[in-house]
Amino acid sequence: MSLRNIRIEGDDILYKISKPVKEIKEREKQLITDMMETMEHEGGCGLAAVQVGVLKRIFIANPNDDDEENVEETDNLKNNESVSKEKKVKKEKLLQNGREVFVFVNPEIIEKSSEEIKDSEGCLSIPKHSGLVSRPKTVKVSAYDENMKHFELTASDFFARIIMHEYDHLDGILYDSKVKDGEFYELKEENDK
Repeated sequence: MSLRNIRIEGDDILYKISKPVKEIKEREKQLITDMMETMEHEGGCGLAAVQVGVLKRIFIANPNDDDEENVEETDNLKNNESVSKEKKVKKEKLLQNGREVFVFVNPEIIEKSSEEIKDSEGCLSIPKHSGLVSRPKTVKVSAYDENMKHFELTASDFFARIIMHEYDHLDGILYDSKVKDGEFYELKEENDK
């Protein structure tokens, strides 16, 4: 395993369309392993092969961004007043082949919800920036895993956002092209305040 260099905005390869994968050989398996290590090292939740300089229709995604989420719980009191309290609730982890990181080879989006959600996105290829992007709330994708086993998956919310973001990379599209005026901004370091 080894870390790969992340290509940064302005690098011509990021704007090219990736080519379909005909078969998974040792080279592709090594690429996927390296991508997983690189994504984890960089603190990302998704990474496309093109971002490490390889024009193949492969991306990985880790939708398990947090082990716990805040859920509001309401207790009814005797006088019918309700009191809200925050409670940490364990989320069920999403897994593929027993792993938290999903591998998508030759993915195709086969369905998108008409409902969209606008949320903040970042990208390892556009460091220290973020922007608001509207994405479908739910997507259905057809793809192959690292063993070229076909699967279909329906994802919502954060997982759907990762899939659409990485899928765009395969077609040479960076998320900043989908950000409206004034909704793209530089992230300040703690020391820059």
